[in-house]
Amino acid sequence: MSHVSTKDLIRFFAKVEVSKTSFYNGSPCWEWAACLNRGGYGQFKYKRETSLAAHRRIYQWFVGTIPDGLELDHLCRVRHCVNPAHLEAVTHRENGLRGQSPVALAAQQTHCANGHPFTPENTYIFRKASGEIRQRACKICTRAYRAKSAARRRAYSKEYWAANRERFLLANLTDEQRAHRRNIKAKSKAKGRKAA
Repeated sequence: MSHVSTKDLIRFFAKVEVSKTSFYNGSPCWEWAACLNRGGYGQFKYKRETSLAAHRRIYQWFVGTIPDGLELDHLCRVRHCVNPAHLEAVTHRENGLRGQSPVALAAQQTHCANGHPFTPENTYIFRKASGEIRQRACKICTRAYRAKSAARRRAYSKEYWAANRERFLLANLTDEQRAHRRNIKAKSKAKGRKAA
């Protein structure tokens, strides 16, 4: 325990309430009852310093300094808990993956939306430049999507070509070829008038 005065401990613990409903591994949460920041974490001012998160302050007092590159994870999932037994120093990535964010939930998935397992044989893995996994995709679903998409493109291409065939052909004709086509159309119209 780092050096902290009894007066500061009394001032700190005057802002703590022991929870009767929130527990982690059998020990109750020590809920911060004073000022909370926007993220829901307790704030505590100590020795004329700027405010520091209350859980960080108590961790430093009772456990030790937080190593560089690490942050505190609330194992109990209660942001305003200041019980040092409920705090663990972990990397930012580990802290994020333990939570309930969309990224954390996606990382915890074992099957795709269609029920196919995320196995090494059935998973495309897309990585960031740093090498971290950015996204996973099911190979079976990806192949099915690509096949449907290709079929749609082929069907659209055939319809589009059929509807615009004349325009495409005319665009590539020389002046002589266009004149010849006009003469043929004029002759066929003239034959149609004679027949009527």
